[in-house]
Amino acid sequence: MKRLLLIPFISLPAIGLEIEDISVQTKPKQENYSEIKNTSNKKFFEEKKQLKKSFSVYDNELLKLLVQTFLGNQDLDNAYEVAKKALELFPNDPYWLKTFGQIAIWNKKPTEGLESYLRLYQLTKDENLKKEIFNLSLVVNRFDIAKKIIEETLISNSKKR
Repeated sequence: MKRLLLIPFISLPAIGLEIEDISVQTKPKQENYSEIKNTSNKKFFEEKKQLKKSFSVYDNELLKLLVQTFLGNQDLDNAYEVAKKALELFPNDPYWLKTFGQIAIWNKKPTEGLESYLRLYQLTKDENLKKEIFNLSLVVNRFDIAKKIIEETLISNSKKR
């Protein structure tokens, strides 16, 4: 049975430790580690310096849990990295397209959010996404997309009448 042990540290994001064959490592927040270095936790400090941004998790549900954990801890940087990796692993999953789009917007990357929402709209044809796509297209100066949405809305409204 595969399990992931998440250990929270004071003012640090959750760090995954390897149990059996699952390992998750995230980038630490940029902080002053001089206090940690001067304490008796020198071993921890050395291990912390060796951490790299790498993922070896390929389980969709585990990635969802990890993103929710980072979002719950208001760690948008690591949530963004996990969502980006999950989107690479599951490119046509509506959950990851929507989640990555929202996290990208929160991380002040509206262009990536727009791209994600456009792919989600192409897959699902969800009419509720049009307003969000329209607003994002105006923010990133993609007026061609905004124009296309207006035209599609006018055409669909004229067919309904």
